[in-house]
Amino acid sequence: DGIRDYKVTGVQTCALPISAWHPASASDLSGWFHSQRITGEAALTLRSVSYWFSDRRYSGAALIEQDEGLAYETLNGSWRLSSEGLVLDERAPVVCEAAEGWLRIHTAQGEIVLQRAALR
Repeated sequence: DGIRDYKVTGVQTCALPISAWHPASASDLSGWFHSQRITGEAALTLRSVSYWFSDRRYSGAALIEQDEGLAYETLNGSWRLSSEGLVLDERAPVVCEAAEGWLRIHTAQGEIVLQRAALR
C-alpha cells in the first residue's frame, strides 16, 4: 500500500522511480494518471489529482480542501508541449518529466507525481 511522504499529510504514495526521468514527449501523455505524491505548497490544500490525456485534449479532477470541506474541481481543455514544458490551455508552461508509466509535474507551488492507471 505504499509509503507516506513526510511532507504531505494524508496522501498515500507508492514506490516511485528513482531514475530514468526524461522530458515528457507526446507519447508519454496518453491515458489516465492518478497522483501518488504531492509536495510543496500545493500539498496544503490539494489532496488528489487525476488526469485523462488523449489527442491533445485533457480532462482533470482535483480533490481540494476548502474552508467548507473537501470539494472536487474539474478541468477540461487542450494541451501541448513546448520547449519549456507542458502547456494546459495556454497557461504558463510547467516542467513535465516522464518515466515508464509515470509523470512528474513541477510548478512554482510544488510537485505532483502521477502514475498511469487502468480504467475499470
